[in-house]
Amino acid sequence: MFGPTGELMYLVEGTVRAALIDTGTGVGDLKAYIDNLTDKPYFVMLTHGHVDHAMGAPAFD
Repeated sequence: MFGPTGELMYLVEGTVRAALIDTGTGVGDLKAYIDNLTDKPYFVMLTHGHVDHAMGAPAFD
């Protein structure tokens, strides 16, 4: 997935659950978008704390 400024985020689905890798800049409703892509429970992993990778994290538990 590409964010609005070209940042990359990945949703990796396994057989039981999924992982969202990075959360982008926090622009838009990423959580609703991910909830529409998968019905599996998922967790969020951040590769590092730069704004183009981690600013969307507060939208997730």
